[in-house]
Amino acid sequence: MDIFHAIIGNYYGSDWAGMFLQCASIYLLGNQRRIGFILGIGSNAAWFVFGILTGSIADLLSQCIVIIMNIRGFSRWNSTETESIPIWLSPQALQRPFPSPLL
Repeated sequence: MDIFHAIIGNYYGSDWAGMFLQCASIYLLGNQRRIGFILGIGSNAAWFVFGILTGSIADLLSQCIVIIMNIRGFSRWNSTETESIPIWLSPQALQRPFPSPLL
């Protein structure tokens, strides 16, 4: 039992859970999978528990902010806003040929 406590640590595995869930979240979001936001929220919850156990106010505050950002990302995943797209990335701009630097 001592080896289990040495591996898991003093934080009941919340740090390990946060790390694994965050890595999975980043991987899935990189592959454009919406479920990555859900795993991110789970990771933030694990890190929030870690913040409680360590007594870190900054960690608690930052996890609350990131949870809100994950919820916002999840809810806005399919919305199409043309205002948020830079003008140089608009479909019309991408179809125009680049000007020649020699002209």
